[in-house]
Amino acid sequence: RGPMKVGDKSPMKWADFDKEVTAALNNVGGKSIAIVTPTNTSLVLEQAIADFKAKYTNTETVAYEPISYSGITRANEKSFGKAIIPAYDFSKAEVIVSFGADFLGTWISPIKFQSDYSKNRVPKDGKMSKHYQFESLMSLTGANADSRAPMKMSNVGKHLEALYAALNGSKGGMELAGNSIKKAAEDLLNAKGKSLVVCGSNDENDQMLVNSINIMLGNYGSTIDVTNYYKGQSADETGFNNFVSKAKNGAYGAVIFAGCNPVYSSAAADAIAKIPTRISTSITMDETASKSTHVATDLHPLESWDIKQPYAGRYVFAQPTISPVFEGRSAVSSLLAWTGSDVADKEGFTHLYNYTKNVFTSQIGGDFNAAIEKGFIENVSSPTIDRKSVV
Repeated sequence: RGPMKVGDKSPMKWADFDKEVTAALNNVGGKSIAIVTPTNTSLVLEQAIADFKAKYTNTETVAYEPISYSGITRANEKSFGKAIIPAYDFSKAEVIVSFGADFLGTWISPIKFQSDYSKNRVPKDGKMSKHYQFESLMSLTGANADSRAPMKMSNVGKHLEALYAALNGSKGGMELAGNSIKKAAEDLLNAKGKSLVVCGSNDENDQMLVNSINIMLGNYGSTIDVTNYYKGQSADETGFNNFVSKAKNGAYGAVIFAGCNPVYSSAAADAIAKIPTRISTSITMDETASKSTHVATDLHPLESWDIKQPYAGRYVFAQPTISPVFEGRSAVSSLLAWTGSDVADKEGFTHLYNYTKNVFTSQIGGDFNAAIEKGFIENVSSPTIDRKSVV
């Protein structure tokens, strides 16, 4: 219901809590402070972290996601010089070939993909999109496919190589999945620039093959956009693994978990326990909060102001629908309070509004009230691809 030290039966007052946390942050004994977040799409939290790091220059930021898509980001860094996940537009794809990517159920951004996919699945003028699914277990996506072929995920690389060969006129690998690879290749060649090949593998080499196939088919700038890319899943597990290793060796004097629960979904509990001051912003006593020393109880999203950028150039605005029910405070306001900023109004609520408005003015510009009323702003650029940079 409010800020508390783990183990206490009742919440503390924010002023007392902030005093204790600030003292701990100022006395880390020359060690580093870590801020662990999920992949952050919030401009407001991003600015608050920057302000925090200006005060505590020994701060490191660590991104953590329980499911990794680093194979895609690393492949795109090699292909295009950008460690990103592209924006996939299934609504423009006349032929879709998926290798183990359950894009309607679990893969990357299924809610958006469902909306886009459905637009081309209604017969118009006697035709609709053709969907091939290669997968090991029946998924929601496989259940909706026109052609579904069993495939071991350990063989996904061989299937991609077979498709690549078929697109180049070679017969290598045609024995895989019956004639499905051959048929998929024929349909893809007949829909150049209007097709899409995706893969659920987290292997960088597999994703490099996927890039090569989509480049060959001319899909970039059409069904795949690396300019207005997806920003919701960019965490690389290498960064979090480095954080765990350093925590085991006593490199950190404090850690702040903002909006994530790595103790539940990783083997990091023992390493985290070696950090003297552990602060969680959870609104429930989850696994990470229960292993923390302090809980700076966050606001519920329905109580918060925020600006998120799920795709480059696309901004979504959140505003509170209710006043804070308990004595929570935004993680943004907590970070700023520990820098000495004045968030003395009740739960930092008005402060958060003003801070969000300032972030909007400095980073986006325009009429904040109009943006809040509309709910989103699109400042997207025309999709481009520099093929000279492709590996």
